[in-house]
Amino acid sequence: MHRNETNLSTKLQRIEELAEKDQNMRFTSLAHLLNPEMLRTSFKKLNQHGAAGVDGITVKEYREYLGINTEALHKELKSGKYRATSVRRVYIPKADGKLRPLGIPTVKDRVLQRAVGDIISKIYEPYFIENSYGFRPKRSCHDAINALKKAARSKRSNYVVEADIKSYFDTVNHDWMMKFLSHRIADKQILRLVKKWLNAGAITKREHLKVDQSALCLRIFTFTMFWIYGLRRDLRKAARGERNSYVTRTTLWYALKRKKKLNAL
Repeated sequence: MHRNETNLSTKLQRIEELAEKDQNMRFTSLAHLLNPEMLRTSFKKLNQHGAAGVDGITVKEYREYLGINTEALHKELKSGKYRATSVRRVYIPKADGKLRPLGIPTVKDRVLQRAVGDIISKIYEPYFIENSYGFRPKRSCHDAINALKKAARSKRSNYVVEADIKSYFDTVNHDWMMKFLSHRIADKQILRLVKKWLNAGAITKREHLKVDQSALCLRIFTFTMFWIYGLRRDLRKAARGERNSYVTRTTLWYALKRKKKLNAL
């Protein structure tokens, strides 16, 4: 591992240790971590075959001048000139025949979002229970399903209940989200970046739409919101009691024992 990457890893680990040690700590100095080295590291974590955003720049093209691009992005951050770009709105088919809207940010925005997501996740990651899988390191929805299957086979269960939060990213309240993030994050630059992404809007068919773009920040927000709203506490109780609960992104699965009623949920 490169020396700069090692230093970055050490700093992120320190944030995680402090967050775990003191649940009331508010982090006031995080944005300084968004240096060119971290931006380059974040780029390497992106899907290298991802589609281009509204500026038409592909991942391959961004990579050809990676050093120049990340230095320029860092200068924008330092000078306060960074502006979030509207996402490119496309629609992908769902299993039920409907279309799911998908926002594709520019590669530049993806790099910065990934970096901010890596920082924020260190603050919240220590508090998630073992049964949480969505947007966590080295975990996936498939892991959650496999864990649920194992629990259902090893313990007496009659039902598996799936509860999906309908249109979560279309309806989540931005003001409350920012307020909750500020409970633990006091770095105004980080909060301003998040706010810019939420207000970026989308461009579809050459029209600019003022639409909810929470999905841009999936990794940043999904389990931040679960944790803050108290689901972490409820799931901890469920894991100790009659229910085995598994969380993936915005879906909850419950395996209920034989004598539990469905309305107990």
